[in-house]
Amino acid sequence: MIRPFRFKALLLLSAAAGLAMAGCDDDPTGPSPGDQKAEGELTFIRFDTGAMGSLPTQASFWAVRGEDRELQMRSAPTPDDEDGEKFLELEIEEETLLRRPDGTAFAEGDSILITVTLDPTGRFLFDFQPSGLVFNPDEPADLKIRYVLANADYDGDGDIDADDLAFEDLLSIWQRENPGDPFVRLQTFEIDDDELEADLNGFTGFALAN
Repeated sequence: MIRPFRFKALLLLSAAAGLAMAGCDDDPTGPSPGDQKAEGELTFIRFDTGAMGSLPTQASFWAVRGEDRELQMRSAPTPDDEDGEKFLELEIEEETLLRRPDGTAFAEGDSILITVTLDPTGRFLFDFQPSGLVFNPDEPADLKIRYVLANADYDGDGDIDADDLAFEDLLSIWQRENPGDPFVRLQTFEIDDDELEADLNGFTGFALAN
């Protein structure tokens, strides 16, 4: 059972270079990318209610052209886990930043503040700002979503059974440009039993759903 803890946001900024992931080691998960669904047609997995009190609602960091930067979002520390459970990671590499939302290009050393906000209802739905930020397609941003803190009733039907395991196999990372727009399924890779990964070419909303 996950015990609630006093709200605490833990933000880890790292200038260390991200580890390169070999494509042959990643297995695409879920149906083919490019599918579109309205928000009401998706079933979002949700954080366990016992975890909600330990989660930060928002985190920010400065991305810099010419530097590797990383954002991690974690639950509050516990006596058994002094670092907290990681549930989101965003990696920005040296050449990732391409254009600001107004279309101007990033020069070496230019920076921009990136903010991630959690869905207040507990869905694995994350708002990334600034909207319209564009990344280099040759060195996209790398998003990892880990759902170890999720309610195991993945399909939301009120019980935990074999249907949830089948639903889990279909989970993907989805993106939408603006609130109200349809979500588009991204090419998603399973990198651990409870962690999925996708390359990002820009912002703004991302979800773990089917």
